[in-house]
Formats: sequence, C-alpha cells, structure tokens
Amino acid sequence: MHMFAVADSEATLLLIILAVIVSIPLYFLPALVAVHRGHSNILAIFLINLFLGWLLVGWVAALVWAVVQTDDRRYDGRRYRQSDDSNPFDYPAPQPAPVYPVPVMMIYSCPHCRRPANVPASLFGFVVSCAGCGGPFTAIPPAV
Repeated sequence: MHMFAVADSEATLLLIILAVIVSIPLYFLPALVAVHRGHSNILAIFLINLFLGWLLVGWVAALVWAVVQTDDRRYDGRRYRQSDDSNPFDYPAPQPAPVYPVPVMMIYSCPHCRRPANVPASLFGFVVSCAGCGGPFTAIPPAV
C-alpha cells in the first residue's frame, strides 16, 4: 500500500505542474494577444491582466482591449509605426479639385450682326448687348 501512496503523490504533483504550465499562458492570454498584434497599449493591457485578471471581468476586459485595435499605429518593441493592415474603411485622402484656367475675357460673335464682341468673365451667363448693333445675346461660359 505504501507504493501506491507514493505513486498517487507523484501523479498529483505531475498534474499540479501540468496545470500550472497550462494555466499561466492561459491567464496571460490577453497580454500575449496584445504583443502578437503589436497593440500600442501592451503595457497597460499587461498590467490590467496581471492585477485584475483573476477577476473574470478584468481578464475579459483585457482580452477585448487586446483584440480591438484603437488606432492605426502599431508598437514593434522599439517605436510606433504605421499599420500596414488593409482597412476597408481607410479611404485615401481627398485630393484637391483640379484648377482649370478661366479666361478673363472672351470674344463672342454677335448672333445679329456677326461682329466680334469682347465680354468680360464677370458677365458670363448674363444677357449682354452687342457694341455694334445693340442686339442682346447671352454670354455662355466656356465648357471646362
């Protein structure tokens, strides 16, 4: 009977060692996820995991924080760098509208007398009168 008691204590000791080996990485899973993902708040996640992880709420909060990326910067152990993850909501920066040269003055042909009429850009879209015959016509702005 003495031999079985020794075997039982060794088996119990092995089970305890195995449980410790499995439970430590499981306990620090949020910190490990944060390190693996290059989260910018690794230290804070580790401290919450270390001190509040024994509460189930603290462990879950640290795990959620480790999984959710809060910004597009990642910490690679030495410095922050831009994330190269493809984000479907990351649109390119808007480009400025192209600037086309707008004429200051255009020469129109009077529809009544066919004489050239100089029309300033400030009158584009308005009805103007020909200087030669006095006939009205609309100065249509040029198509850009």
